[in-house]
Amino acid sequence: MATTIAEFFLRRWASENIPGVKVEIEGRAAKLTDKNGDTLCIAYDSETKSIVCLSTCNMDNP
Repeated sequence: MATTIAEFFLRRWASENIPGVKVEIEGRAAKLTDKNGDTLCIAYDSETKSIVCLSTCNMDNP
């Protein structure tokens, strides 16, 4: 169960768009890893209340 609004929306976006992906959450960012080992990093933008794709997976600075 999500403990923050950001985590809720990150997990929901991942499950709706890439079912079965591994999700690692750090603050307002998430690193998604598929069965091939490919990764995608996304973040919750609290100003626009939307999920955005990040150009890098720097989990320390989402």
